[in-house]
Amino acid sequence: MTKTDAALTVNAKAATVVADAKNKTYGEANPALTAVVTGEVVGGDAINYSLATTASALSGVGSYPIEVTLGSNPNYTVTKTDAALTVNAKAATVTANNWAKTYGDQVTFTGTEFSASGLISGDSVTSVTLTSSGAVATANAGSYPIVPSAAQGTGVANYTITYINGTLTVGKATLTATADDKSRAQGEENPVLTISYSGFVNADGPADLDTPPTGGTTATISSPPGTYPITLTGGLDNNYAFNLVNGTLTITGPPAPEIISISVNNGVARITWTAIPGREYQLQFTKDILEQIEWVDSLTTVQATGSTASTDDVVGVLPQRFYRVKLLPLPTP
Repeated sequence: MTKTDAALTVNAKAATVVADAKNKTYGEANPALTAVVTGEVVGGDAINYSLATTASALSGVGSYPIEVTLGSNPNYTVTKTDAALTVNAKAATVTANNWAKTYGDQVTFTGTEFSASGLISGDSVTSVTLTSSGAVATANAGSYPIVPSAAQGTGVANYTITYINGTLTVGKATLTATADDKSRAQGEENPVLTISYSGFVNADGPADLDTPPTGGTTATISSPPGTYPITLTGGLDNNYAFNLVNGTLTITGPPAPEIISISVNNGVARITWTAIPGREYQLQFTKDILEQIEWVDSLTTVQATGSTASTDDVVGVLPQRFYRVKLLPLPTP
């Protein structure tokens, strides 16, 4: 009997190593790399492989390969599937600085009026675009947002930036209102009280004020000579704070009456003089110039309504006579 031997062929078993996809945030350490082995691994066998990626903690936003490197697996036919590590943007915040100015001032932002947070070492925001409708000189007093955007700097592409507005506060400008000094004679009506201003901006003027201040004085038509305050009160405007400066009304003694004309008709003299309306005057004349001059009051008084006149009917019997006019004092209240 003869025999013929044969061979038992043991074929490699199939296995697959599939790398797991991973995610992380910019600036973080790489996560642990893992993979899933599929196939019928016999007994205590282990498939030899390693995982690696080119990404590091400082790798920028993007996708990086996770590569499977197979080791020696003599009893297995191993196939692999690589994966990717995705680096996501890190959150950061840019906050515009608050700002204050006065109505009429212009603000020009340099792009550095901000603060940034959430950046990792080595990265920086060096400038941002800052805009505000309150920056122009004509912006009314009030509060306006300062809006930051378009950050520039080192590594900013690796961040999702949240922008936080600042506040631009426009304060009122100081406007000085000064009561103009006035003067008048005793017995006259008070003059119209006027106000001078300094501190207007943006081509503003008194007509632009919401409520201008007003002037007043305690002096009346019967007030004696002296000085009286002209007091300013009130004044309200959205863009101006008022600095009120009082003035002075000076009352002088009444002007002396001045004879305008003397006319004679049929022995009667008519004397006309300047006068303050409402005041009383008395004509005076000389008694007899051939003797020592003596001034004599007429028996009547005249209440003035403008220029005033009185008559003397004894001129015809005298060689010459002189006249003057006396302003009578105001009655005691």
